[in-house]
Amino acid sequence: KLARLKAEEEVKKRERVCEEGKKLEQRYTTLLNVEGTQENLVWLMIEKLLKF
Repeated sequence: KLARLKAEEEVKKRERVCEEGKKLEQRYTTLLNVEGTQENLVWLMIEKLLKF
């Protein structure tokens, strides 16, 4: 029974780590998208200035 409890704890721990990893990945992806968007906006502004 003790082994089963330890195994269940290990599963919960791994699930928690997996969830934290997913959240971190989502934040990183969001950050990349935001930075990419800002970079695109800068290039659009430069293009407009050059055409002006």
